[in-house]
Amino acid sequence: MAPVNTQRGATLIELLVATALLGSIAVLSAQLVIQSTRLMDSAARASRNPDLILATEWIRRDLYEARSVMGEGLGWSDGPLVVGKQSGGWLALAPFEGKLMRIDVPTGSLIPENRVILQGVVGWRWRVSDGKAVQIELQSFANPHAHQNLTGAASYRLDRRTERLAFALRGRPGGGSW
Repeated sequence: MAPVNTQRGATLIELLVATALLGSIAVLSAQLVIQSTRLMDSAARASRNPDLILATEWIRRDLYEARSVMGEGLGWSDGPLVVGKQSGGWLALAPFEGKLMRIDVPTGSLIPENRVILQGVVGWRWRVSDGKAVQIELQSFANPHAHQNLTGAASYRLDRRTERLAFALRGRPGGGSW
């Protein structure tokens, strides 16, 4: 007669292996949910004020093309950030009446080109740290037009956002430059 198999269900080792597999799947899926939530949050913040993204790109490009920074080593300043351009002339970034202005004076010209690169600015400061990097803190409304609804009445919910930017000095042959 053939032996009868009396074993029913799973062994303890099989249950432990299955539990470990399910636990690792749960941990990996939780990490995926956390990362996707962070990505959605940053995309939502960026989509609220695309002007802020453009303004930071203007600042990055202007500082990348700069030859020098005036006011280096003075600590934090809330005044204009003035840089000498590699092509000559100078450029200033300064807050004025709730707007971040870009003032460009080409070489040989006395007439500046003024451009508003961001509206809704409520705070601005910058410094050159260790002669190696420019740090900028820019506080603005998340959506500068959110304070007006369709009737023109003021809204009471204005979200502010602080951007902290850092731009490092780069060495080039013939001297230091950005």
